[in-house]
Amino acid sequence: MKKYYVPIAIAVAGVAVLAALLVSFNARNRVSRLEDTVSELALQAALIQGVFQGPLASELNGVVEELDSFQTSTISFEVDIDETISVDTDFTLQRTVQVPIVATVPIREELDTTITIAGPLGVDIPLNVTVPVNVDVPIDLVVDIPIDETVPISTNIPVRLTVPIDVAVAGSPLADLAAALSEALGGLANAL
Repeated sequence: MKKYYVPIAIAVAGVAVLAALLVSFNARNRVSRLEDTVSELALQAALIQGVFQGPLASELNGVVEELDSFQTSTISFEVDIDETISVDTDFTLQRTVQVPIVATVPIREELDTTITIAGPLGVDIPLNVTVPVNVDVPIDLVVDIPIDETVPISTNIPVRLTVPIDVAVAGSPLADLAAALSEALGGLANAL
């Protein structure tokens, strides 16, 4: 019986408004036509409700089931990224680098020199001599090299990738919205 309240209430309200208007203008003829119109509207409302009651309720229940399933689902999609990132900056290097040097340096030379020899009778005698040098000099040390430089960097970096994204509906505002829609549509399906 509840399902006929709305069409009957609309019909009664329409009749009351039209009746008040018709009383002032040739009431009898107009009231008769008004009664016919209201009867026809009530019949059409009942027919529409009867025709759509079964299929519409069934469709609404299906939508409610889909909304309930959606509340616990995960939305998965991929985002393609094809961008170029511009980098324009200065990179400052301030540090001391310790460089170990371990080596053996061979020296193979002949040196021409003049030496003076004290001679008899107090006379110095100059003598030209070639001295062969054949020595290996070992080197083992650590050299500190300070670096204080600013290196300008200006480049474009292409970024091309596909990022998979999974969004859980449960616990999000979408789940709350789906629950509210499910409840409202379930109530409407039950009313039909």
